[in-house]
Amino acid sequence: MPKVYQDKLLEEKKNYVIKRLIVGQTFLSSELRKNQSIFNCYDEAYKVYNLVDKEIDADSKKEARIGLNNMISEYEDYLKDQIGELLNVAEIKTLALYGISNWIANCSLSFTEDE
Repeated sequence: MPKVYQDKLLEEKKNYVIKRLIVGQTFLSSELRKNQSIFNCYDEAYKVYNLVDKEIDADSKKEARIGLNNMISEYEDYLKDQIGELLNVAEIKTLALYGISNWIANCSLSFTEDE
Protein backbone atom coordinates (compact mmCIF):
# COMPACT_ATOMS: atom_id res chain seq x y z
CA MET A 1 0.00 0.00 0.00
CA PRO A 2 2.87 2.45 0.45
CA LYS A 3 3.38 2.23 -3.33
CA VAL A 4 -0.19 3.40 -3.86
CA TYR A 5 -0.88 6.04 -1.22
CA GLN A 6 0.97 8.96 0.29
CA ASP A 7 2.09 8.59 3.90
CA LYS A 8 -0.65 10.90 5.18
CA LEU A 9 -3.35 8.63 3.67
CA LEU A 10 -1.74 5.28 4.37
CA GLU A 11 -3.29 4.63 7.79
CA GLU A 12 -6.75 5.63 6.55
CA LYS A 13 -6.47 3.30 3.54
CA LYS A 14 -5.23 0.43 5.70
CA ASN A 15 -8.29 0.87 7.92
CA TYR A 16 -10.48 0.90 4.81
CA VAL A 17 -9.03 -2.42 3.66
CA ILE A 18 -9.60 -3.94 7.10
CA LYS A 19 -13.21 -2.69 7.14
CA ARG A 20 -13.85 -4.13 3.65
CA LEU A 21 -12.45 -7.46 4.86
CA ILE A 22 -14.77 -7.47 7.88
CA VAL A 23 -17.85 -6.36 5.92
CA GLY A 24 -17.17 -8.92 3.20
CA GLN A 25 -16.50 -11.76 5.61
CA THR A 26 -19.63 -10.89 7.58
CA PHE A 27 -21.71 -10.85 4.40
CA LEU A 28 -20.26 -14.19 3.32
CA SER A 29 -20.85 -15.90 6.65
CA SER A 30 -24.19 -14.35 7.63
CA GLU A 31 -25.98 -13.87 4.31
CA LEU A 32 -24.42 -15.87 1.50
CA ARG A 33 -24.09 -19.05 3.54
CA LYS A 34 -27.88 -19.04 3.94
CA ASN A 35 -28.08 -20.01 0.29
CA GLN A 36 -25.44 -22.63 -0.37
CA SER A 37 -25.92 -22.66 -4.14
CA ILE A 38 -25.28 -18.89 -4.40
CA PHE A 39 -22.31 -19.22 -2.05
CA ASN A 40 -20.91 -22.04 -4.20
CA CYS A 41 -21.29 -19.93 -7.36
CA TYR A 42 -19.46 -17.03 -5.70
CA ASP A 43 -16.78 -19.32 -4.29
CA GLU A 44 -16.14 -20.84 -7.71
CA ALA A 45 -16.00 -17.42 -9.38
CA TYR A 46 -13.55 -16.20 -6.71
CA LYS A 47 -11.32 -19.25 -7.12
CA VAL A 48 -11.18 -18.87 -10.90
CA TYR A 49 -10.40 -15.15 -10.75
CA ASN A 50 -7.84 -15.73 -8.01
CA LEU A 51 -5.76 -17.57 -10.64
CA VAL A 52 -5.42 -14.33 -12.63
CA ASP A 53 -2.08 -12.56 -12.28
CA LYS A 54 -2.70 -9.70 -9.89
CA GLU A 55 0.28 -7.46 -10.49
CA ILE A 56 0.07 -3.77 -11.27
CA ASP A 57 3.00 -2.09 -13.01
CA ALA A 58 3.24 1.57 -12.03
CA ASP A 59 6.01 4.14 -11.94
CA SER A 60 4.15 6.48 -9.60
CA LYS A 61 1.57 6.39 -6.83
CA LYS A 62 -0.94 7.93 -9.23
CA GLU A 63 -0.41 5.13 -11.77
CA ALA A 64 -0.70 2.57 -8.95
CA ARG A 65 -4.04 4.06 -7.79
CA ILE A 66 -5.33 4.05 -11.37
CA GLY A 67 -4.24 0.42 -11.73
CA LEU A 68 -5.92 -0.51 -8.46
CA ASN A 69 -9.15 1.25 -9.45
CA ASN A 70 -9.08 -0.53 -12.81
CA MET A 71 -8.59 -3.88 -11.08
CA ILE A 72 -11.53 -3.18 -8.76
CA SER A 73 -13.73 -2.30 -11.76
CA GLU A 74 -12.60 -5.35 -13.73
CA TYR A 75 -13.24 -7.68 -10.79
CA GLU A 76 -16.64 -6.13 -10.12
CA ASP A 77 -17.57 -6.55 -13.80
CA TYR A 78 -16.35 -10.14 -13.68
CA LEU A 79 -18.53 -10.87 -10.63
CA LYS A 80 -21.53 -9.22 -12.34
CA ASP A 81 -21.02 -11.51 -15.32
CA GLN A 82 -20.65 -14.61 -13.16
CA ILE A 83 -23.22 -14.10 -10.41
CA GLY A 84 -24.99 -10.82 -11.19
CA GLU A 85 -28.33 -12.52 -11.72
CA LEU A 86 -28.11 -14.00 -8.21
CA LEU A 87 -27.11 -10.89 -6.23
CA ASN A 88 -27.91 -7.20 -6.30
CA VAL A 89 -25.45 -4.42 -7.21
CA ALA A 90 -24.60 -3.57 -3.59
CA GLU A 91 -23.83 -7.21 -2.81
CA ILE A 92 -21.61 -7.51 -5.90
CA LYS A 93 -19.74 -4.34 -4.88
CA THR A 94 -19.31 -5.68 -1.33
CA LEU A 95 -17.86 -8.92 -2.67
CA ALA A 96 -15.61 -7.13 -5.17
CA LEU A 97 -14.15 -4.85 -2.48
CA TYR A 98 -13.78 -7.84 -0.16
CA GLY A 99 -11.85 -9.77 -2.81
CA ILE A 100 -9.49 -6.88 -3.55
CA SER A 101 -8.98 -6.21 0.17
CA ASN A 102 -8.28 -9.88 0.76
CA TRP A 103 -5.65 -9.91 -1.99
CA ILE A 104 -4.04 -6.78 -0.52
CA ALA A 105 -4.05 -8.29 2.97
CA ASN A 106 -2.52 -11.62 1.92
CA CYS A 107 -0.06 -9.95 -0.47
CA SER A 108 -1.27 -11.76 -3.59
CA LEU A 109 -1.78 -8.36 -5.24
CA SER A 110 1.52 -6.66 -5.93
CA PHE A 111 2.64 -3.34 -7.28
CA THR A 112 5.86 -3.22 -9.30
CA GLU A 113 7.74 -0.47 -11.07
CA ASP A 114 10.21 -0.40 -13.91
CA GLU A 115 13.80 -0.26 -12.83
